This record gives sequence, C-alpha cells and structure tokens, in this order.
Amino acid sequence: MNQFSLSIVNLNLFANVADRLGRDGAPAWAKGLRLSLGVSNLFNQRIQVKDDAGATPFAFQGPYLDPIGRSANLSLRKLF
Repeated sequence: MNQFSLSIVNLNLFANVADRLGRDGAPAWAKGLRLSLGVSNLFNQRIQVKDDAGATPFAFQGPYLDPIGRSANLSLRKLF
C-alpha cells in the first residue's frame, strides 16, 4: 500500500483602499473600503487513487472527492 501526503495551499490577500490612495488625502468613498482576493487549493491538488489494473475507481474520481477543486473569490467590503 502506497501512502503519500496531500498538501493544499490557500492564498488570501487584502488591501485597504484608503491606505493605498493616501490615507489622509483619500476620497470619501474609499474610506472604510477593503478589497479581498482569496484562492483555495491554489495548485488544484487532489488524491490520486488507482486499482491493480491502473484505473481510478468510480467513487474515488476527482470530482467526487473534491467537487470544487480550485476556487477564487473576490470581495469588496465597505464600512459606513
């Protein structure tokens, strides 16, 4: 039986827009505004399962074990 480890890397970045535009001189609409970018499973790693014939059993195919795979989200938040 072969055993291996699976590493999943997630990446989250954010920026406060008012800080990027000059904190004191930023426009009013930019104050309290945050832009966020997140990527889950950055390298799209999945477990690889093979039987003795070299085929992947139906229940262990990638979309069944990890139906989302890599996903990215972009969000904008404004504090009033």
